[in-house]
Amino acid sequence: MLAALVTGFGFALGLIATIGAQNAYVLRQAMLGRQIWATAFTASGCDIVLIALGVLGSGAALAAVPALGWALKWMGVAFLLWFAGRSAANALCAKPSGWSEAESGLLAASTSASGAIGATLAVSLLNPHVYLDTVVLIGSQSARFMGSEKLAFTLGAMLASSCWFTTLAIAGKQIRPLLQTQLAQRLLEGAIALLMLFFALLLARSELSVPISA
Repeated sequence: MLAALVTGFGFALGLIATIGAQNAYVLRQAMLGRQIWATAFTASGCDIVLIALGVLGSGAALAAVPALGWALKWMGVAFLLWFAGRSAANALCAKPSGWSEAESGLLAASTSASGAIGATLAVSLLNPHVYLDTVVLIGSQSARFMGSEKLAFTLGAMLASSCWFTTLAIAGKQIRPLLQTQLAQRLLEGAIALLMLFFALLLARSELSVPISA
């Protein structure tokens, strides 16, 4: 069982610990000191639920409904473009908005627990790559195991997600003192805008690309 647990942990960590919109958002919240644990726990909770669904065989069902994947992909593109736009606007401002707890509006929506949880759910569940990693890949990998070993593999995968997002939350919190100046705040917003735009373009490109036959 220990071997299955370690295998599940290592396999899931290799998938989850990559640069992506979900990780970027969790790290951003931690660096800004906004609802750090609500964000991290929500991201990890999404992964845990999707991993469980994958192990229970939902990967095949998702693959059998191409329209669902298509809809999720374009919803993800729209959300990431919106996120990139608001971060870009903030980066261009002389005084970035949303950095004070007293400020309101979309740029400060994630200062409340409900806003942070909602945004985390969106950046997690509107990203088709999350389903590929958790439901499809981890779910299919779990088929190698039976009984208690399959349970151990699943728990290892879930533990990997929890440890990863806890690490992001702590790391971002430690970096927070570096963001006291407006220049640092604008640079962070600009970097987030570029990342989100990059992820949006990758999603759109994967949907629009059509193999060219010779």
